[in-house]
Amino acid sequence: MGLVACAPTPTATPTKSTIRVTTTPALESLVTHWAIEYMDAQDMVRIDLRILPLEGALDAAEGGTVDVIVAGTQPPRGWFATPLSLEGVAVVVHPTNSIRSLKLEDLAALFHGDNDSWDEVGGDDLPVQPVIPLPGDEIREYFNTLVLEGEGFSPDAFMAPSPFAMVAMVAEDEGAVGLMPLSQTTDVVRVVRVDGVLPQATTVGDGRYPLHIEILALALEQPVGATYEWLAWLQNSLSIDNP
Repeated sequence: MGLVACAPTPTATPTKSTIRVTTTPALESLVTHWAIEYMDAQDMVRIDLRILPLEGALDAAEGGTVDVIVAGTQPPRGWFATPLSLEGVAVVVHPTNSIRSLKLEDLAALFHGDNDSWDEVGGDDLPVQPVIPLPGDEIREYFNTLVLEGEGFSPDAFMAPSPFAMVAMVAEDEGAVGLMPLSQTTDVVRVVRVDGVLPQATTVGDGRYPLHIEILALALEQPVGATYEWLAWLQNSLSIDNP
């Protein structure tokens, strides 16, 4: 009698869970880092990250093409939201600018267009060129509400479509002053103190630095499964009190 070989029972190949995430241009670098860090720790999870303006991100969530939005804004009424971290709003100038610190009222005058020369705030006799994020950007809306009290930016302000563009535009103009996420600043520009406080993780987290946005996870309903686990991991890893 011949021997009959027994074929091994096929085993199903585990499939990765996919988390569909969208974030805004202001937070692209930060959320990309979070996604990569999580995928390195969790082999069976894939994070599909899309970068969209806030309005487009909300539309995508309503259309069911993303599971969660990470943004620095409050959600529409009835949506789920949970805090993740804090992001400092950095004020940046050209590296040759002699200014090291500005008061909130100085910033209001510079960005609203009331002061058109740096010597009016203790700097050199140099024209001021505000550079601001695009309409709808969380940092732009936050600054307009908190610092400009809704009065709006100078009509002569240049607009930067991304933090990367902000760095490039401020670095090219000796009189430029811009607003951007602290996490995306580079040594190509100088970050100034605001009300005497330098923005750092510690000064943002303990409230000493006066300019920051709260980063939230937003969704139509409370996330479940892999998405819920990622958000819980983020909250544990980041710690709201120590971003």
